[in-house]
Amino acid sequence: PESLETGLRILHHEHQTEVGTIDFVAADRDGNWVIIEVKNRYAKLSHVDQLRRYVKHYGTTDPAQGRGILVAPNFGEKAKRELREIGLEKHRIREFSQKDLGPSQSSFEEWQ
Repeated sequence: PESLETGLRILHHEHQTEVGTIDFVAADRDGNWVIIEVKNRYAKLSHVDQLRRYVKHYGTTDPAQGRGILVAPNFGEKAKRELREIGLEKHRIREFSQKDLGPSQSSFEEWQ
């Protein structure tokens, strides 16, 4: 999490909601919630929509200020444009390996 921004703390991993499973729910150094959606190769427009749904849903369950970050090694042009237009953030990281620990458990080596 510190590779995304200083002071970011992970609160939940694979957080189940009515609209899907959020990769990470975090808190920034000011105490605002941050929804983080991670793609291990390429972020496209449908992933932006996924993040938007998660942020909108989480905002109805937590009255604090919040935001969303899409994390991926690469971003499509449409995805970058849509993120800018709707006020969500992106963070580029290098490709990483994902250990598959079962259908509902993943561990991202990069963040451990």
